[in-house]
Amino acid sequence: MPDILRAAVAAALLAAFAAPASAQHGPPVERRVVAAVIRDADRTCREEGGTGIAAAPEAIERRDLDGDGRTDMVINHRDIVCAGAASVFCGTAGCRHVILLARAGGGFRRILDGRILAYAVEGRRLTVRLHGGHCDRGGLEECRRRFPLDGRRIALP
Repeated sequence: MPDILRAAVAAALLAAFAAPASAQHGPPVERRVVAAVIRDADRTCREEGGTGIAAAPEAIERRDLDGDGRTDMVINHRDIVCAGAASVFCGTAGCRHVILLARAGGGFRRILDGRILAYAVEGRRLTVRLHGGHCDRGGLEECRRRFPLDGRRIALP
């Protein structure tokens, strides 16, 4: 496929998927936050040699993570594909996750932005499964870290 045609296809995919159907719902501030994360993913994809992204609606999970009654968001880059650079968002250390907690006065606070294997919420605590390299172990030896869901930014090891 000629480069010009490949670029046109990538642009069409970006237009169709950069704002997934699930991102088109909710308050305007939520849509803006999701659009900013999707734009950042597209920029990262292109910087790494990709031609653009396709984001499935499943990339965005909306739920109350911290028990405050507000809808928080997790954007899992497992469901965001970078054409031409498949491993940009996912690899042996897991996939990039962006976790955003809704603020009392509106808007969101990004508390986590990094590669994790998986996460679980237990009460007001976030447990993340990490590649062993984050915990002075071999890559196959996963480790878990627990963090309070108190609005503070989580720095992964």
